[in-house]
Amino acid sequence: MSVPWFLEGVRMARRTRRHRDRVVIHYAKEGDLLPLIGLMRSGEELSPKVRSLVADLLEGKVKRPKHRPSKLEAWSDELGQLGRLLELESEGWKRTAAVKQVATEFFCSVRTVQTSLSDWKLNEIEAGCRHIKRIRELEMEGWERTAAVTQVATEFCCSERTVQTSVSKWEERHMERVLDLESEGWKRTEAVSQVATEVGCSERTVQTSLSRCKLKQIEKRRNRLKKRSPHLRK
Repeated sequence: MSVPWFLEGVRMARRTRRHRDRVVIHYAKEGDLLPLIGLMRSGEELSPKVRSLVADLLEGKVKRPKHRPSKLEAWSDELGQLGRLLELESEGWKRTAAVKQVATEFFCSVRTVQTSLSDWKLNEIEAGCRHIKRIRELEMEGWERTAAVTQVATEFCCSERTVQTSVSKWEERHMERVLDLESEGWKRTEAVSQVATEVGCSERTVQTSLSRCKLKQIEKRRNRLKKRSPHLRK
């Protein structure tokens, strides 16, 4: 099954690196340094957590834990449960039935599978996609963005802030995908057109997303400068 567009690119790469670091750190603390050695020889940039682990190993601070459950095994189970759930849903199973089936296959409770979904934030991602889809429908009917957000919040029985968060993440994803394509040699115009095709929206929508994200970045820089320089607050 292909990976949805909103799970590709920079965010997915960051999540993959975080899970890779978890595996490396777990094995190192259990006494197996081969994954850590492989990571260091790969030439990839080490995260602060991995660098801290290397320093602790050199200083002799890391000791093998006793009678502690394996976090790696728990993480592998979560990944397996999520993969099986998506597989069942792609075959036409409803979420409730798929969760019960996964719980049966993995010899665990339904609540355990639901916790795995929560850890991976799959429900939030899907809810955000539903928000965006409905907003796009309303805007095509002539609704303004503010009014559309209010209407979607009413229809989905959630707060406007929740819907706005979905919109912000959607806009950030546009920007990340455009930057990914530009890093591969695409021109800005071509990248915008490609993202619009992938997402199923107009090029103007993607350009608006880029503008909004740029304004947010400028505002964040201003806030950081104000915190560092009290005299700029006046």
